[in-house]
Amino acid sequence: MTFDRGRAQPGLVRAAATAATAELDNAGLRAAVALQLVEVRQSRTRIAAAQFAERRTIERNLHDGAQQRLLALALQLRAVQLGGDEASLRQAISTGIDQLQAAVVELRELANGLHPAVLADGGLAAALDDVAARTPVPIKISAPDRRYPPDLEAAAWFIACEAMANAVKHAHPTTIAVDVSAPDGQLIVEVRDDGIGGAQPSGPGLRGIADRAEAFGGSLTVHTDPGTGTTIRAELPCES
Repeated sequence: MTFDRGRAQPGLVRAAATAATAELDNAGLRAAVALQLVEVRQSRTRIAAAQFAERRTIERNLHDGAQQRLLALALQLRAVQLGGDEASLRQAISTGIDQLQAAVVELRELANGLHPAVLADGGLAAALDDVAARTPVPIKISAPDRRYPPDLEAAAWFIACEAMANAVKHAHPTTIAVDVSAPDGQLIVEVRDDGIGGAQPSGPGLRGIADRAEAFGGSLTVHTDPGTGTTIRAELPCES
């Protein structure tokens, strides 16, 4: 039997090319997965650092706010009690009531920033309306009046709030619009402002918003030009 090199070579070349292509594809997939793992680790590190900073802020707010107010009230009441002056006691009780009410408001606002009761009770649309009513810039909310899984509502709410706060702080807008929709198994949160534009996606504010979206398995895109405002769009996976 004779060996026909003319016939064998094209087949060998094709087989080698197929194997090489498959190996290149596998190498590309491995590189992409490795890059995603690095990005996830970096994102988790930033989230952990942000959460630690938020806890320190909460501790400071409690210490400097309601805690100091309640301690001062306790000392005032104790001093009046030891003094035995009835008129002073009545005045101290009246002042104490005002101080307690103020402390309750501070604690409610702090808790509302962690996870607003209106979000749990009324859903995402109601919670966004509540934020809009307390923001100094006019905000138009467009959101469906339906409920989503609690963790998804919380992620969308935090993203929208941080995007609005970032716009108010840096963009100096006259209006902000927040649109929420849920097409094709995704929850989309879009925040647009008519401010000065020029937002930096790599900056700490927008990077933190992107981390929240990515931690939930979603993504964040930022469109901005100087003088034309900024649009922040978060896409979160939604099981509906």
